[in-house]
Amino acid sequence: YSEINQMFNQDEDTSVHLDFLYNVVINSYQGLSRLSVILIKDNQASNYFVRDRLAADCNGELFTQKVNQNGGIPKMIKSKSARIVNDLSNLTLNDRTLFLLNNGHRSSFTYPLIFKGNTIAMVFFNASELDFFAKHSIQKDMHFLSTIIHSLMVRQVEKNQFVDISLAIALDMGHAKDPETKAHLNRMEHYSSKLAYLLGDNKGISHEFIRRIESYAAFHDIGK
Repeated sequence: YSEINQMFNQDEDTSVHLDFLYNVVINSYQGLSRLSVILIKDNQASNYFVRDRLAADCNGELFTQKVNQNGGIPKMIKSKSARIVNDLSNLTLNDRTLFLLNNGHRSSFTYPLIFKGNTIAMVFFNASELDFFAKHSIQKDMHFLSTIIHSLMVRQVEKNQFVDISLAIALDMGHAKDPETKAHLNRMEHYSSKLAYLLGDNKGISHEFIRRIESYAAFHDIGK
């Protein structure tokens, strides 16, 4: 707890703080094997942060996909509470579950991060042991860590909202002069994000960099 509290006195990117949290928790609980944060926006789920002790080559994994309305994420969002799975093999064996099982993950703790009534992200902890999250003491720590991550992500969202509001004002001003300019800026935001994803595997592009591309690409012609 003291290590984590000290972290908040440091002005670092969210991904740096998450990396620090991962290292603290892995050193504290040898059974923990994976921490990931998935962003939820416009009915899309996309990786923001991944650290996998059992499959380190997946730490740079980039994916974005539509949220399955019949899957587990909408149910957790609706319940606004943690979901504990003591044996992942008991879940529906979709591609994501099989991926985790094949890499040695056996149980999970998931928590929705909600801000102003909207779910902004999901936190996933995985362990290499069955029933790892069944103990009350471990559940307590996972809730604590989820709360810390919630604070980090809310801070990130608030920063992004400031940028989004500024951009929206600028785009509206541009639209008044030239409707095509606004459409062009929006297209560039979309294309730049897609290109960053495509280049990610070979160029070592991080999740944080892609988020910045999404936020700032539309500013490229702001002088107009």
